[in-house]
Amino acid sequence: MGNRSALQVTSSIHKPDSGTRFCFNTLKHGCQLHVNHSKHYSTRWEGHTYRSFYAFAPRKNMDQKTQIWKYQRDFSYKEGVSTDRLRYGLLNDQVESLVLLNDQQINHFLAHGWLQLDTKLPLDYHQSLFEKFKGIVGEDNDFNPGNNLLPVVPELNLVFDDPVIKGALTSVLGKNYMMHPHRVLHDNPPGSEAQVWHHDSYWGYKRKVHNHHPWWVMIMYYPQDMFEEIGPTGVIPGTQYIAQRLADSDISGIHANGKSGVCMMIHYDIWHRKMKNFTDLKRYMVKFEFIRMEPPSGITWNNTTPDSINQFEFNSINYQSIWKSQLEWLSGGKIAPEARIFDSSSQVQLRQE
Repeated sequence: MGNRSALQVTSSIHKPDSGTRFCFNTLKHGCQLHVNHSKHYSTRWEGHTYRSFYAFAPRKNMDQKTQIWKYQRDFSYKEGVSTDRLRYGLLNDQVESLVLLNDQQINHFLAHGWLQLDTKLPLDYHQSLFEKFKGIVGEDNDFNPGNNLLPVVPELNLVFDDPVIKGALTSVLGKNYMMHPHRVLHDNPPGSEAQVWHHDSYWGYKRKVHNHHPWWVMIMYYPQDMFEEIGPTGVIPGTQYIAQRLADSDISGIHANGKSGVCMMIHYDIWHRKMKNFTDLKRYMVKFEFIRMEPPSGITWNNTTPDSINQFEFNSINYQSIWKSQLEWLSGGKIAPEARIFDSSSQVQLRQE
């Protein structure tokens, strides 16, 4: 049968007479599962009982009605196909409609590669998460759950079901986007140094799969007030289209700045880093990743400006041709530049940059 890391179970099963029990003995770990037909079953490990709970009642004769498990729930067909799956805590009488991005926000994201978003969740929700993160991580980040963060803190789902956050993700990634299984709780303790500017690797992939189109974004959620001295995540605007590390490592970058619950949505390929924490306060940030599952087929944001393709703004670099191409792609071709003509000087400038 080969080596197996999981429990290997052999069973000795007797007829369910009065006073008999099922006994399942493991081959590897010495664990016994005893099932008493009259009351309960319990797990015993190396002589110690860890838990017991009710299982099922015995059948006294074969003519009785088919036995149903004690905790089995009956579902009607209508309920099974039409009931929305409610996540942890999402028990409101009415789910708010999505707050889609407008034309200016879409243009800002395509040009700058980031957007600041403010959830509609109450302050005590964010404060409770901050305290929970502090208890989970410990003093030296020894107990960080990594990718298991969401099962450990399921109420985080409320952040990503928030109409502002969900609306922004829908606007950029379409209606059928997916939450990636990789996520992490970042701890930035007092006095920690800044990181170098970097791209994140595509978790689970061994090859570089960078794409200038916004197929993949990150949401960074902060449960406490965010300001420069506490060491937020900094980004260099517009650098999602630059593959090589920038020579000027002293660029301070842009960061989230707001009250508890503030979020940043960033293009996956933007250059970013953890900033230095100059305070005596702990700073936590939760990073989740979201992926577009299909190419755009139409406009998924609140498009009200017919001339939005000519209204990009940026202070330093000028990638107008790239931004317009991105907007055309994101709209599924519904918003298109009037002309696809690149003059030679702009091509040379793009190559040099």
